[in-house]
Parts: sequence; structure tokens; C-alpha cells
Amino acid sequence: MHILLIEDDARLGPLIVRLLAGEQHTTELAATGADGMLRWQSGTWDLVLLDRMLPDLEGSSILREMRHAGDTTPVLMLTALGTVDDRVEGLDSGADDYLTKPFAASELLARVRALGRRGEMSLNGEATREIAPGLIFDEARHALKKGEQVIDLSAREYALLAYLLRNRDTVLTRQQILDEVWG
Repeated sequence: MHILLIEDDARLGPLIVRLLAGEQHTTELAATGADGMLRWQSGTWDLVLLDRMLPDLEGSSILREMRHAGDTTPVLMLTALGTVDDRVEGLDSGADDYLTKPFAASELLARVRALGRRGEMSLNGEATREIAPGLIFDEARHALKKGEQVIDLSAREYALLAYLLRNRDTVLTRQQILDEVWG
């Protein structure tokens, strides 16, 4: 998965990046809310890990902005704020999951896997997915949407796009693509 980590802790951030790399995830680290917002807006992410207490922006405000923009990327909020009210506020602001610090590495990885499975389910036709800024892939309708414009995909175009998205972090050979899409 392609993961955006927005975490200001100078020790924890790189540790999480290494932990996720061990699970074959590509992770970009943003140490401030402003940097995180820029990276979020300029990339396409399978998952966002978001610290709630950042030096310049509150994680919940970043998350509300993401959701307001229509971004449905799964978000796991990481924070030292662990009261019931804190967790409810984080989830109500749009987080898909909430993990309090300190946490066990195994639990973080399990939650990342669970959120990744949800993303895969949406890629299998249960929902739409933003694949680039402003570009929505609607698997149920076999279409791409950009604003009000809808582009209907042929069966082959759909199969190719779905295959490439399922393997977005993998270099595929021409032969692999031909075998999968053209059989």
C-alpha cells in the first residue's frame, strides 16, 4: 500500500516508516500538518496515518478537510488522547479507526491490514475510489468521473485499470499485463 504518515514525533515517525516497510508498504512521512496537507493533496494514498496533536494543525481539522473534499481514503488516527470523548471526536471527524499511543507494533500492523482490506473491498465494486486528485473510479458502473464528466470504460479498459490499481505498488511486466487483461 501507498501510505501517508502525518506524525511530528521525530523518533516515532521514522520507526513507523521502517515498520511498514517491513510489511512491503511504501510510506511517506510528513512531520507537520501543513506538509501533510500538501502531500495529501498532491498524491493518491491507500491509507493515511494521522497524528491528532500536531504542532501547527489539529489532526481532526486535517481530516475534516479531507472528507469535505470528498476523499474517502481510510484514515487511522494515532494519538495520545485516549478518553472516550477523544476517541468519539476522532471517529466523528471522519477517522476509520483510532489507536492510542503508546501502542504495540503488532496492533498497528493488524489495523493497517484491516484498513487495507476495506480498501480492497471498495476496489472490488462496493464503492467508488479517488485514484487521482479529482478523478473517481466507479467500479460498479465501469466508469471514470472527473467533475460532471463521466467516461464509460469498455470491458478491456475496465479490466486494465482495475488490474493496475490492484497492483499499484508493483512493477508489472508487459507479459503479466497481457496475461491478466487479454488472457
